[in-house]
Amino acid sequence: MWNWWQWKKEKDISYFKIDPNQPTTEDLLALVVKLEQEYLDTFGADDQTDKLMELLKRKVLHQCAFLQGKKYVINYIKAIDFQIEMMGKSQDGVKAQSLAEISSILSKYMGYRVDPKIESVVEFMAKLEMLENENKKLEKHGSKTNTK
Repeated sequence: MWNWWQWKKEKDISYFKIDPNQPTTEDLLALVVKLEQEYLDTFGADDQTDKLMELLKRKVLHQCAFLQGKKYVINYIKAIDFQIEMMGKSQDGVKAQSLAEISSILSKYMGYRVDPKIESVVEFMAKLEMLENENKKLEKHGSKTNTK
């Protein structure tokens, strides 16, 4: 899980190398693309990703207008860039959590230490989904679990 998190954060495929001295090759890049696709097939895209895609689509349309001589759209492009930057820092107004924070919350919920350097992505995400489902059930019944 730790390698996956670092990849998502830094977009550096060297986190998938078995041997740190292994050169970055097309095969490694193909593996990363395959892993990303398997992740999307298993978990799907979240609302945040859908919002990001919509912003990127709008940005491209404004960039095309800019290239056609409509210089005023540069302000729209800057505003979209700011929205994209803010999405990376927060999710729906809530401070984005680090891997350590999420691991700590999961450990508390599971009753044992969840180590992201040992857990697979599938195991980690399944546990996180279990916690989210439990919180939804509790919220329906008027009680909340403190996850912070």
